Amino acid sequence: MSSSEENETVSQQKQLKEQLVSLNREELLRLRSTPGHYECVRLLKIGCPESYEELLSLLQDLAGDVNSKSSVNLENNKRKVQLISDGLQKSEVFHRQGDWKTAYKARESLALCFSEHDEDIDLAKHFFISCLTMCLEQPDSERKTRAFVYQNLGLLDERAGNFQSALTHLETAAELAKTVPCMGKGGKTLLYREIAGQCHQVCLTLGSLVKKGDASGPLFYYYKALDHALVAKDKKAEAKAHYKISLEYLEEGMNYQLAEEHLKKYKKLCQETDDLEGLCQAHHGLATIQERQGNRGAALKVLKECLKKTEELDESKSLEMLAISNVKLGILYTSMELQLSAI
Repeated sequence: MSSSEENETVSQQKQLKEQLVSLNREELLRLRSTPGHYECVRLLKIGCPESYEELLSLLQDLAGDVNSKSSVNLENNKRKVQLISDGLQKSEVFHRQGDWKTAYKARESLALCFSEHDEDIDLAKHFFISCLTMCLEQPDSERKTRAFVYQNLGLLDERAGNFQSALTHLETAAELAKTVPCMGKGGKTLLYREIAGQCHQVCLTLGSLVKKGDASGPLFYYYKALDHALVAKDKKAEAKAHYKISLEYLEEGMNYQLAEEHLKKYKKLCQETDDLEGLCQAHHGLATIQERQGNRGAALKVLKECLKKTEELDESKSLEMLAISNVKLGILYTSMELQLSAI
């Protein structure tokens, strides 16, 4: 062995000892003889101190987080630990060589792999966040790449039930995707429309969860859902948003005029998309508005139109809508009879 090689070996051994000092005795006892311990030491021996620190941090953080699904036996899961170790090593080596795109791809592969299973959402988010950090450090990173990362972070948040964070990430992705040069019909990029559709769904969920009367109440999110549906050019999504908005205005008689406006738009879109069940729902809503305003004759006319549409539905849906229509007709007829008898 030459003197230079000997000096290099001594230097590596010294570095290894310095890194191991960061582990206290308790951590060493816990990690010893586990795949996590083996891979941490291996990364140090081959000269990847950054990968070592990140893997060790993951093992420690996830083990200490009782809310993390990924913490379950991660340090003893040889396949997962080795997958992470190999990916981190590849990323660090290429990043050191100045090839940030290949380094990014190594992390993206880890993120996509772990995003396939709900139990690994925390790991997937960790690697997508590290991908985002890498993109933001590179002035030549493409907007499409950043949009893709934000989109995936949003979808992971949605799966985890963090809907507000999901919407923030998805709307950031949509803003980035506006100028991605992959044009679809209508002058909007395909990616932009796809993300807008995902924003629409999260907004509907948030609208159903928030308390009425809040500054950002159901209507706030349902109108956002409508805006995203228009961007996505999805008539069914647009119809659903109009229906949700109409129900909010209809509830407790908040605003019958706006409720009717949105129900008519909902009805028109249901006709354009051949949504017979939606058409029946629109008729029921319009009949309710007429009945509450004292226009019982107009309400009866709308319900009779609904009964005709009910005949075109599948049997299971037909029976449901028929039952609702008949109940509403019965209430109207009873109300009209009581009114006549009082004269």
